[in-house]
Amino acid sequence: MPTCNGCNKASSLSEVTTIQLEFNELTRITGDYKYKKATDRAMKAVLDHLPVDRLPRNYVDVESGSTSGTLTLGARGDSYYEYLLKQWIQTREHRLWEEYNQAVLSVNNKLVFNSLRNLTYIAEIVNNKKVSHKMDHLVCFLPGTLALGAHFGAPSWHLTLAEDLVRCCVAMYHTESGLPPEIVKFNEKSKLYSSSADEFSLLRPETVESLFVLWRVTHKPKYRAWAWDIYSAMERSAKHPTYGFSSMEKVKSKKPVRKGHLESFFLAETLKYLYLILAPDDIIPLERYVFNTEAHPFPIDTKFFSRPQPS
Repeated sequence: MPTCNGCNKASSLSEVTTIQLEFNELTRITGDYKYKKATDRAMKAVLDHLPVDRLPRNYVDVESGSTSGTLTLGARGDSYYEYLLKQWIQTREHRLWEEYNQAVLSVNNKLVFNSLRNLTYIAEIVNNKKVSHKMDHLVCFLPGTLALGAHFGAPSWHLTLAEDLVRCCVAMYHTESGLPPEIVKFNEKSKLYSSSADEFSLLRPETVESLFVLWRVTHKPKYRAWAWDIYSAMERSAKHPTYGFSSMEKVKSKKPVRKGHLESFFLAETLKYLYLILAPDDIIPLERYVFNTEAHPFPIDTKFFSRPQPS
């Protein structure tokens, strides 16, 4: 059951704050502001009720806009941070830029930890006090978001943090199959490990998404090389010779243990970002398009969004 106050009237943070790009694009295409206004109201309700650290918890009271639960950049919280930045890229609304930069500062102060093995990771805070040294693979969207923000003018230390974090994400792939578990943890010796319940892989896109953005922003060859290693592991471990790719039941086994089904985001996102890492920069350039959380590119049309909105 959700661990939040009044969860019978709660939605997850990522559900409430991850439709804005799409509705903004509907407004741009149709010229009808009812779409943008509807999701702006939801976003404003959350922003107006943020705690002092500007980091919402992972459940939103749909009546008040206040949040409660776990402070996480993983499941139920991740794309709030992604869409703070990407809404600003799309519309250039100043409050979104301010909230994004303040959120990153607070994340850096409260949730960033370094292991004894020199891996930088993002922890969680449970019940507003207990630090949980657990990181979902979903959190690996963050290096790409940080790099994209730096590309558009955020402080340079955002890019440094992005490069540090993506090393931890890539380290998650250092398993017998070459594929990552769904969740990793750090014990008292700061060793990265996963429990048996978390040893599955859905071939998620977050790490290769971040490698794509980091490649476009820095053009460091290691990001292409790491992406190719990940794809090679998918070919080796997750691809059935007859039926194609499959999610993985166990990633710590040298003999592939496949689930027998495939998530749609593998085609929509994972393979798309792997292709774009190897493609020329003028294919869907970051200066002209912003990707939504499902890897669909929307044109950046700041001229349209700079017009006064009808009342």
